[in-house]
Amino acid sequence: MQCHSHSHNTKKEVEFFLSKLREVGSRVTKQRIALAKSIIAFRGPFSAEDLYSKVESQGIDLVTVYRCLSAFTDLEILSTVNFEDGTQRYEYLCSSDKGHHHHIICKKCKKVDPINFCVVQGQEQLVEQMGYANVSHKLEFFGICKKCAN
Repeated sequence: MQCHSHSHNTKKEVEFFLSKLREVGSRVTKQRIALAKSIIAFRGPFSAEDLYSKVESQGIDLVTVYRCLSAFTDLEILSTVNFEDGTQRYEYLCSSDKGHHHHIICKKCKKVDPINFCVVQGQEQLVEQMGYANVSHKLEFFGICKKCAN
């Protein structure tokens, strides 16, 4: 559920991000504003280390990055993505996102492409009928991209 539009309004997205923090009484600090801007700039899943490399020059340490990523995930501003490689990744849930998506990851070059449909959502309803609440799922595909296959 990332922002796929390259023409989205960054200022609007930063304000949406910060409004989510304000809704729950979280402080909006210079560090969180810098983190929000950097997170929004990513066009796909990123790791804590990816984010840290973008904000360390602004005096933000790795512990703060991890703490904020955890808080932003709890607030559902970010979702977590697991590519089964031992690195936790995050993805920004932009204000204009309507849907849910998965990823295909190249086993060789690690290229990531979104898959903008979900065949599993109907299964969630069946699980809810079994009495479960707040049902969600994660599904990622792995393969060899066209470039690596050649």
